Amino acid sequence: MISELRVDDMISDHALIRFTLPVKIERLDAPWTTRRAWRRVATDAFASDLVASELCCDLKALEDKTVDDLAELYSSAMTRLLDQQCPVVQVRHKIKQTTPWYDADCRAACRRVRAAERRFRRTRVEADRRAWDDKMKAMRMLYETKKRNYWRDEIAASKSNTRRLWRANIP
Repeated sequence: MISELRVDDMISDHALIRFTLPVKIERLDAPWTTRRAWRRVATDAFASDLVASELCCDLKALEDKTVDDLAELYSSAMTRLLDQQCPVVQVRHKIKQTTPWYDADCRAACRRVRAAERRFRRTRVEADRRAWDDKMKAMRMLYETKKRNYWRDEIAASKSNTRRLWRANIP
């Protein structure tokens, strides 16, 4: 149901109409994925288990096997070893915004650039091309400023916490 319906001043035969819709926005839950905790692997223990496995202990027994049998043996032995040393865990894969610094100002600048481009393509006037070019340059400068400020703030917020800095994926 529409609420807070407002009709602003008329401009010629046009008017701005504002209203509120009670829309329920579904929150995207982070999906679960299956991964191995590779950081927890004890390489020395894995190496000793690998040497003791059927892949390495009796090489003469492997000579009579076919390529398919060897591939199956390798797959099963490695899976078993990895399950012991590096078990599979369920983790949530968080959906991150690809450009966190891109906000309403950036969207507005992009709209202004597109409007200037449409005007130039419609009129083919040199002044409109220059206006489009100027708006494009201003948009690029805004993007650079927003990006620079965002990453500067991220670095300042992490202070000396290098783990947080690495998680921030600083370009």
